[in-house]
Amino acid sequence: MPPGDLKLRQSQRALLKRPIGSLIPGSGDAAWRGVLEAVSKLKPKAIVAVGDETSMLFARKEFGADLYVVDGAVMRKRVAGEVFKAKKVLRLRNPPGSISGKAWETVRKGLSIGGGAAILVEGEEDLLALVAVLEAPLGSLVFYGQPGEGLVAVQVTEAKKEELRKIVDGMEGAGRIRRKREGNVFQRPEWQHGAR
Repeated sequence: MPPGDLKLRQSQRALLKRPIGSLIPGSGDAAWRGVLEAVSKLKPKAIVAVGDETSMLFARKEFGADLYVVDGAVMRKRVAGEVFKAKKVLRLRNPPGSISGKAWETVRKGLSIGGGAAILVEGEEDLLALVAVLEAPLGSLVFYGQPGEGLVAVQVTEAKKEELRKIVDGMEGAGRIRRKREGNVFQRPEWQHGAR
C-alpha cells in the first residue's frame, strides 16, 4: 500500500454496508422524487453524486450535481456508460477498498470547480463518498447508491463529519499519517515528520 493510502479494515466492512445517511428507497423516478424532496428541503450548498448509477440519474434530470464521482462500473461490473457532459474531468487512481492519498486533493479540486465537474476513478469509487462528505462544505448533500435498496442522501454537518472522521481514523494506514483540520474542512492527510 503506497504511503498516504488508507485501506478499509475487515472489521469496518459491516459498518459501511449500512447507509451513512438517509435512505431514499427505490430507483429511477421514485428515487428522483426523494432527491427533489431532500434538495428542496435542505437547499444544499453543493451536491455530490458518487457512483455511476447515481451520477447518471442526476445527469439525466432537471439539474445536475456539482461533482460526479464515477468508475465505469455498477456493482463491480463494467458498464457501457451513457455519456454525460462534464465541465472538467479529473482522473484518480483509487484501489478497491481504499482511499488513495490523492483522493482528498482531487475531491477538493472537483468541488472547487463545481458546476458539473467529474472525477473518473481508475479502480473503485465506493469509499470516496466518505471523502466527499469530509471535503464538502457544511450544508451540502452527498448522494450514493445503496445496492438493492435505493439512494443514500448524506447531509454534510459537523456531526456527520466527526462520525466519518472516526471511521477514516480507524482505517489501516491512518496511524502513519496526521490529519489537520482547518475550520470545517477535513484536509488531505499530511505526512508525519516528512516520512514516506
